Amino acid sequence: MSRTNIKDLAQQRFIAVPKLLLYGEDYKELSGNAFKVYVALYDRFTLSIQNNWIDDDNNVYFVYDLKDLEEITSMKESALRTARKQLKEVGLLEEISTGRNYRLYLSLPAPKNEEEAKYIIDDNKTFEDTSSWSDEERKAKSDAMKKNSNADKTSDTGKSSVASETLSSQGYSNLEKQAILENQVSDTGKSSTNDTNLMKLNKDIKDIKDQNNDEQNRIITQSFDNKNQKNEMQLIEQHIQNNAMYAGYGEQTVNLMKTYSFGNYDTFKIYSDKFHFGLESAEKESGKIINPYHKEALHDQLAKTFKNVIMKHKAGKTNNVNNYLFVAIKNVFLDLARFEESIENKPENTIDIPLYNWLD
Repeated sequence: MSRTNIKDLAQQRFIAVPKLLLYGEDYKELSGNAFKVYVALYDRFTLSIQNNWIDDDNNVYFVYDLKDLEEITSMKESALRTARKQLKEVGLLEEISTGRNYRLYLSLPAPKNEEEAKYIIDDNKTFEDTSSWSDEERKAKSDAMKKNSNADKTSDTGKSSVASETLSSQGYSNLEKQAILENQVSDTGKSSTNDTNLMKLNKDIKDIKDQNNDEQNRIITQSFDNKNQKNEMQLIEQHIQNNAMYAGYGEQTVNLMKTYSFGNYDTFKIYSDKFHFGLESAEKESGKIINPYHKEALHDQLAKTFKNVIMKHKAGKTNNVNNYLFVAIKNVFLDLARFEESIENKPENTIDIPLYNWLD
């Protein structure tokens, strides 16, 4: 008898994804990265249900920020942003801001029409069996593909029209025609001198485009890196609005962050991250979901803590102000979690939250 090894079990775990994601006409332009992000999220539907990530309408959602998805997919942030954008453009992903993070809603791909639905359902027609084709049938299909591959690339409409008529005469369905058209041979350098010249011309044009792209990239980058105070403050205000920071941390706290950012968005973002990750770390340590919104006592303590960190640093009493600020903020949120746990059976409106000064 052959025993079952844990490696054997791992080899039998699969992810089943909708066939429309691969064959649906509306999703043919999805990049490999977008496909990968969709599959990764699709695989985690069960995890969402276990975490009770279900909204009031019983819709399943995900709570992942960019860092989480980077770890799951092993993708860089820029590639991940592009992939998410592609999924949103085709209606497969929806992002809803909750202030602290984003809820991600994953949609199932939908058939474009009834014909496509039937094509997807009929497994026998997904791949055409060519094993019984005669030499004449193979030659007719090959000739049709070669004829279409010589069409002028600069006239997509004309190419599609001529090729479609040719394929229609061979009795192919619309989806079969599209598959053939999208796989036409574009490497025509083997056929003639004219084709070789065309390839050279295309390369020259590409080189010019690449040069223009590099120059444009330099200009845009230089513009973005310009630390104009007015532009920086606009970015700061937009960041505050996008993350509902006034409601989460209080106006006094946010104004302190703005003051000690000295009009620099990057500095403000560091402060913002300290509060965001301090809250997340407190939630993980306490095992509780911490709601900081519209809690004046909490907001007063956060502002007091932020000012105390500044004074301690100016007095030379901190070795690493970066770590000190993070720990101080985290402890304020931990204090709230512990206190709310101790009075969770008491009416909320009868309790004043006595948060401790963790820096004294």
